[in-house]
Amino acid sequence: MAPTTETDWPRIEQEARDVASAELDRREATPLVFGDPIAWAHHRFGLTDALSSVHRVGYQMDDTPYTTCGEVIPSPAGWLVLSPALAASMPHCRFCDAEYVRLTTERAA
Repeated sequence: MAPTTETDWPRIEQEARDVASAELDRREATPLVFGDPIAWAHHRFGLTDALSSVHRVGYQMDDTPYTTCGEVIPSPAGWLVLSPALAASMPHCRFCDAEYVRLTTERAA
């Protein structure tokens, strides 16, 4: 493999930015579905310093999405892509899970 020259770095950076931008556009275009698991990264000073527990998507009020426990869902930039295995291994918000069960059993009745 040939050594990387300085002229390659701007191209590599632009390709990475394009991939990140496409992923963010895809997330923003994906509608939130009630009851779906969701988690996000907490950012401080541009760095990820924590991950949320797994919440459940709740209702949208005044164009602001909320979890079933009432927490505001942040912008899609911080959302984590949750595979079933990752969602199972992360801590869950017990209030979201309890409210989701309550609401889905009320709908079924």
